[in-house]
Amino acid sequence: MQTTFATIADKIIEEGTRTHTAVLEAMASLARSSAPGASAALVDWDGAEVVRLRAFDHVVRAILRDRPEFDAGDLLRSTTPAHAA
Repeated sequence: MQTTFATIADKIIEEGTRTHTAVLEAMASLARSSAPGASAALVDWDGAEVVRLRAFDHVVRAILRDRPEFDAGDLLRSTTPAHAA
């Protein structure tokens, strides 16, 4: 699962968070109960990019800690358009 989050991280660093809104919205939803501030910052599209990037780290840690059964690969597949796969 960490490898999948690393893949997502690489993509958002290279392409920016705005190009991956679907996956970030899904991640924020998963972590909202345990990391509400980071979840909100991750999808604050009026905020600074650097804040979203920092929030990404906190959200990933919350998901890894609180949802060990979660398959991040499913998240990536479900938020990637078919033509991009």
